[in-house]
Amino acid sequence: TASTGCEDSITVTVNPMPAAITSSSDNICSGTSVALASVGSPAGTWISSNRGAASIDPVTGVVTAAIGVGGVAIDTFKTAAGCFVTYTMTVTEAPVLSFPSGASLCIGSPSYTVYMTSGGGGNWSSTNTGIATVINSSTVPDGIVSAVAVGTNDSICFTYATTPMCRSCQSFTVN
Repeated sequence: TASTGCEDSITVTVNPMPAAITSSSDNICSGTSVALASVGSPAGTWISSNRGAASIDPVTGVVTAAIGVGGVAIDTFKTAAGCFVTYTMTVTEAPVLSFPSGASLCIGSPSYTVYMTSGGGGNWSSTNTGIATVINSSTVPDGIVSAVAVGTNDSICFTYATTPMCRSCQSFTVN
């Protein structure tokens, strides 16, 4: 109360903070998706700080990592009152494969080398070893492909050894 007998008041509204953001993973591979959640929070909007690495659906919170790109995106959930929480997500670029002799090999041909042209160490695999096999070469991250039998139902894949274990595959044919 002022000396003149007058009073002044102000109304302050305290809005609740959104709940912490949860996800099944904070490190995803390029070209994949993961859902974020802020369970129990008032309605709000999802925003990504780096749409080049990962976009986010403003309503559902589903993050989709860009293909062929890596980076960090800070995802934000913001309520109508302006309160927000953030979540840092790392996008790891999936391996880029190179098959210089093409994606086919003939029975009786010598084995040939395939390459992983981005990222780090990992392992090569074949989805159908009855058609073709692949082993890690001594000059990792190269792989050596060998024909086993005629067929088209095979893919040669490379999977990173680190988290997340991003994987890329290339269809492969043995003639």
